[in-house]
Amino acid sequence: MNHEPKITILTPFPPGKNCEKMLGSLGALDYPAEKMEVIVVEGRQPSQQRNRGVEAAGGEIIYFLDDDCELTPDLLRKVVAHYTDPAVKAVAGIAMAKEGAPAISLASHMVLGSLFGGCTIRVKYRPVGKLREANDKHFLLCNASIRRDVFLAEGGLREDLYPGEENEFFRRLHAKGLAMLYDPEAVVHRNWRSTLGGYIKAIFIYGRAKVDQGFEHYQPLDYLFFIPLLFLVYLIALPFVPFFLFQVPIYLYAALLTFFSLQETFLARSPAGLLTFLLFPLLHLSFAAGIIWGFIHNLNRKTGKVEVKVRVLKAFGEKWTSCPPTTD
Repeated sequence: MNHEPKITILTPFPPGKNCEKMLGSLGALDYPAEKMEVIVVEGRQPSQQRNRGVEAAGGEIIYFLDDDCELTPDLLRKVVAHYTDPAVKAVAGIAMAKEGAPAISLASHMVLGSLFGGCTIRVKYRPVGKLREANDKHFLLCNASIRRDVFLAEGGLREDLYPGEENEFFRRLHAKGLAMLYDPEAVVHRNWRSTLGGYIKAIFIYGRAKVDQGFEHYQPLDYLFFIPLLFLVYLIALPFVPFFLFQVPIYLYAALLTFFSLQETFLARSPAGLLTFLLFPLLHLSFAAGIIWGFIHNLNRKTGKVEVKVRVLKAFGEKWTSCPPTTD
């Protein structure tokens, strides 16, 4: 493949949201402008938006971003270098909090990037190890790329899923033995859930989505995500079981909470780390509640097509210009 292949940068937007900040970050990329296409897809169902965007794209490589991401100038060249190997079909990067982000946003990334919070998916939120083979647990669609022909051949994302559609999609690819890479140096920065209510809601939805995805191609480690549900059941039963030994898990949890919260505070060298004392339990309990709702939700889940609008903000061969409005 050409060392400078055509790339389509694809972002789903809610209707009417301004894209100036994102496009400004893209304009600073160290990559030939004439070989970049920027597509935004307006709508309220990101999995459908991304599918329509890929169908309209002209790039050999599709780069998925979210509307709040900021990129370093060398990001595309880092990622594109992996595609010189024709066997590589997709590349996963990571998403970290922006410098100066609100305290909740900083602390939420600490929680998700911790073994106690993110568990096997912590690699999405902080650099872990070196460049290596990836599976579905490495992918976030705010920083992921894939060959367009592979995406289309696989049928795209399941449009009845959001969030978690990327987990189900890349799990399919991994089950087929397709080569995918995780690059911990491919980083985007963003403000993720800067309020406590937004954080709780997001984690709850992640729990629900874990059930929505189904259990096909599950690996043994995937079942670790159901430990929070067992913990919630334990907490409900705790007042009704007076035996001392039954109380041991809550003391163990308190010890782990203290250890990991202090560890995150020390590593971050920021008082925002102290918020992890609150955010860790909220993650575990909100995720568990989401799992319960997921089982209920799937008893009568209805899905359908939503209206989406594909806009090419920058075509191949064009120079960077200011971002046009995303509404008529």
